[in-house]
Amino acid sequence: MFGLFVEHGPYVVTSNMTLRDRDFPWTTMLSMLYIDNPVGTGFSFTDDTHGYAVNEDNVARDLYSALIQFFQIFPEYKNNDFYVTGESYAGKYVPAIAHL
Repeated sequence: MFGLFVEHGPYVVTSNMTLRDRDFPWTTMLSMLYIDNPVGTGFSFTDDTHGYAVNEDNVARDLYSALIQFFQIFPEYKNNDFYVTGESYAGKYVPAIAHL
């Protein structure tokens, strides 16, 4: 969620921890989907102790499953161009999901 609030999301977190509109957010021209990945990071969670990924293959499959569910719920986005990006350790996850 770092990118969402610090780099290119529609809002900026100010020094006094309030939100303000970003002057030039990517969301002005693009539809953006931010996902905490893998399950257990950021705001993502599961009540099933077996629901946490134990390797990068699990992470890729979980993310793929989440994307399939997203496009089932929001089919209006199915025909849009689709790009996968990430930061930090996502350098491992992004190629894995792109490969699937």
